[in-house]
Amino acid sequence: MKSERKQLSMEKLIECVRGEFSKIADPAKSSSKYSIRDCLLSGLGMFYLKSPSLLQFMNSVKVDVASQNLMNLYGVSTVPSDTNFRVRLDEIEYGKRLQYCFDGLISKLQRAKILNDFKYYEDYHLVAIDGSGYFSSDTIHCDNCCVKEHKNGMKTYYHQVLAAVMVCPGIKTVLPLGIEPIIKQDGAKKNDCEINAAKRLLKTLKTSHPNLKLIFVLDSLYANGPLIKLMNELDFCYIITGKDLTHMYDEFSYSGKAKSYETNNGGIKRQYKFANELELNATCTEVKVNYLEYHEIPDIETSTKKKFFSSWITNLRLSPDNIYKIMCSGRSRWSIENETFNTLKNLGYNFEHNYGHGYKKLSVVLCHLMFIAFLIDQIQAYCGYYFKLALEKLGTKKYIWEKIRSVWHMVIVKSWQELYETVINAYTSKIKFVVASG
Repeated sequence: MKSERKQLSMEKLIECVRGEFSKIADPAKSSSKYSIRDCLLSGLGMFYLKSPSLLQFMNSVKVDVASQNLMNLYGVSTVPSDTNFRVRLDEIEYGKRLQYCFDGLISKLQRAKILNDFKYYEDYHLVAIDGSGYFSSDTIHCDNCCVKEHKNGMKTYYHQVLAAVMVCPGIKTVLPLGIEPIIKQDGAKKNDCEINAAKRLLKTLKTSHPNLKLIFVLDSLYANGPLIKLMNELDFCYIITGKDLTHMYDEFSYSGKAKSYETNNGGIKRQYKFANELELNATCTEVKVNYLEYHEIPDIETSTKKKFFSSWITNLRLSPDNIYKIMCSGRSRWSIENETFNTLKNLGYNFEHNYGHGYKKLSVVLCHLMFIAFLIDQIQAYCGYYFKLALEKLGTKKYIWEKIRSVWHMVIVKSWQELYETVINAYTSKIKFVVASG
């Protein structure tokens, strides 16, 4: 195994994020001993450890060992109580600064040439965008909650988030580029929606990564004239699931533009039908898209796979030379559900757990912290020397996190390297624990 890349070590990743946290304006800097930076870093530590609740995490760091580790590894000066943590993060004006945390981490990967691994179609990177709900309550709410009013007069308050994640067929690692909360905007009476959030997120990503060549892979909700126009203006490519586009499909079926192509190998017949320069719909005839249909028919005698069909629209010109990769790119959209939201919901991050809702910004801030922690974890799992060494020795990520939590609460460590080495050595019977006093 290669030696550690210093710029992608945990120390450097945390240092990058800590620098951005330090730039966030602190509205109560002179009246509180708990800084915004320390509260944000403590929250990041909570999601790193996969703590099931804020109260449990804050109770655990009251013990000298865990408290000292939070200070040593995250650079926290004063560990806040759970109440102060909630109050301080509820009031911050974080602006774009939390987005800069994603940008800084992705820039490190770009400088280390790691992003080259994620190029799939020519020099393009695939970015899946999708939304998910993470909070719902009939009673608890904040100023930013969207509201669903029921016929019986009851109200449901909820939060959703739109995530943009770099994906690549054949690679399980995903890299979040940023998130956009689906919340009531300042001064708005109506609920926010996924399309409006997508417009904001696309503009943010263009600003954050002006030189990256991106293809956005999206579900059929985004086959929307104004959104496609925006992506064209921003010089983005897209591959969108093609459903319920009657006007375009009629032109595809009857204009004579459609071409067919078929391959048969590995016991799987792949049938393609495609056409270029079709009108999106009757109200956006000026928006031209290219359309691809794909049928996958396994040999019933030699394969256990099921038949598959899907279709996509794209602004990439289609030909027999590229339709296979376009198809694989379109199918990679599922990575945002399988490798992102399902991971956050089911593998320790407790995505749908209410760590603290607050009255203003707390819920949104915590969602950002969870995704930042997830991005750091994904970087370490893909190219972190010590994390990969631990995975090689211990077998599963779940087992690694269990052992990390054990060491965190039992042994004072001075560095991330020492933390991982203690985890690896203690559980391969090379050394014994030296439990810190206090």
